[in-house]
Amino acid sequence: MKHFISSIFCLRRSALAAGIAAGLAAPVSADPTIGVGLTFVFGDGNGPGLTLKLFSDDEEDSVVASLGIDYLFQANRWRPSLGVAYLGEGWYIGPDLGIVIGDDRASFAISGGWADTEAPPPAVAPPPNPNPNPNPPPNPTEPPVTVEGEPPADTGKCDRFTTDCYAE
Repeated sequence: MKHFISSIFCLRRSALAAGIAAGLAAPVSADPTIGVGLTFVFGDGNGPGLTLKLFSDDEEDSVVASLGIDYLFQANRWRPSLGVAYLGEGWYIGPDLGIVIGDDRASFAISGGWADTEAPPPAVAPPPNPNPNPNPPPNPTEPPVTVEGEPPADTGKCDRFTTDCYAE
């Protein structure tokens, strides 16, 4: 039984190390940023602590991956963690999983605090119309304005009010 329990703890450590390695090896598609805050670790005697986090992106109003290290006051121990967080305007909050070093126990925590965030880029406005038409086409429901005896301007067609037709 003792061998079974020690193999479970070894498996937990290996899983956390593999998750951290995969997170660090993933291609960077955004600007990573840091955060500092308070954490509360649920479980036997772990309680509150300070945390330092590395986030996968710095864009405000987004959900990002986090990699962190916590110092737990009650346990007087360190705790590496892997989780997710919501980044607001200069702040973060999120859950994570970690292993308290020395206890070899997986634990769940909630943390929040300050984060170095950036506002999302503004939407790009469409380019202005390069050739706006200053003279809109005439309204087809209105009769063309003509001077008595002269053809309608630039139509080259028959006048609707007389039987006179003009060549183009």
